[in-house]
Amino acid sequence: TISACGAGILTATVTNPIWVVKTRIQMTPVNECKYKGTANAFVTIYRKEGLASFYKGLGPSLMGVSHITIQFPLYERFKKELRKAGAGSGAAE
Repeated sequence: TISACGAGILTATVTNPIWVVKTRIQMTPVNECKYKGTANAFVTIYRKEGLASFYKGLGPSLMGVSHITIQFPLYERFKKELRKAGAGSGAAE
């Protein structure tokens, strides 16, 4: 559970800048295009807004990871209980 949560946090943190750039490019009207491409968008955002701008919206992404710490242990607990109740009937296997 802890490793799954850690992996989720790491993934969200590493990929958030990519999502920020993708969203900025998609939300820019065609006639007001600020960026010449993905690499230019990274550089422009970094120069104008700084490194922290790539992590806007990270909080909600990290909150989405928290379901793992609840869902996985519950799944394992219910699976164990069903196996006990089924006593080998194959219902939860």
